[in-house]
Amino acid sequence: MAFFIYCNQTKYIKILKNILEKNSLLVLDTEFPECILTMRNPEKYIPKDLKSQYKIEEVDDFKQFLKGFDSLTSILKPSRDIKEGDVVKITKGTYEGMTGLVKKINKKNMEVEVSAWGKIVKEIFEPEELEKITPFF
Repeated sequence: MAFFIYCNQTKYIKILKNILEKNSLLVLDTEFPECILTMRNPEKYIPKDLKSQYKIEEVDDFKQFLKGFDSLTSILKPSRDIKEGDVVKITKGTYEGMTGLVKKINKKNMEVEVSAWGKIVKEIFEPEELEKITPFF
């Protein structure tokens, strides 16, 4: 079960996202700035004075909800908040399309272990070459 939350003003979505994350709910950004997605019912965490600003749609069948989208990644916004230990998708270069594990973060780049052609390879990437893979549940 998922909850799709939308509002016609992005500033209210940002406020709600902060509130939900402070209450330990996993909140996923979407490509639509006025929409977010969460896996738990957010109703009890929304302050009464803000409830009128949001529309929440409960999605019982998550796969049915995604029907019409090419994939989940077409609506979810990639996270740029990458930390050591995160799984990332490589978006540019020789390893484009592969996933890897962030081992070390420096000021300008990141060391990522990639399983390529039967070997574990350590490569250096710039942050804009990586997308954090967001856990869904």
